[in-house]
Amino acid sequence: PLLGPPVPAPREFTPLPLGGPTHAIVVFTYSRHEMLKTTLDGVFHTLGGSENFVVYVSQDGMDHAQVTSTIDSYGRKVRHLINRRNTTGIKKKEEAKRYHSYYAIAHHYKWAIDTIFKEPRLERVIIFEEDLQLSPDIFDYFLATSHFFDEDHTL
Repeated sequence: PLLGPPVPAPREFTPLPLGGPTHAIVVFTYSRHEMLKTTLDGVFHTLGGSENFVVYVSQDGMDHAQVTSTIDSYGRKVRHLINRRNTTGIKKKEEAKRYHSYYAIAHHYKWAIDTIFKEPRLERVIIFEEDLQLSPDIFDYFLATSHFFDEDHTL
């Protein structure tokens, strides 16, 4: 079901410092804690000491305690978002069982991206899922090509 067990109050974050990161990485996760750990380890290894990025992990619901524990193990290195699944605004056709997970994922993505862009200093968001393996130059690539989004608003 879309409604899960009660969820703790949202975590409050201190605002990003002036002159701090202007790019966010958000890793979406649901149930695969081992893959999430591999992805986060890869993110931090690839970032090295870069201060251009802030890392969020957006957890869909609280059904998987091992996912929560994995996220919490990174401490202040990540900002942990928890999507509270609900049925607000879901239309009848969306309730069809075979499409249930697609709509849940779409709602999670919209909620997390809206939440992250409430941080006024962030200019860009890079979206990963929990099962991604990163190439060593991925963040260099994103930084080197990001100007295209400023120059061409049709992208």
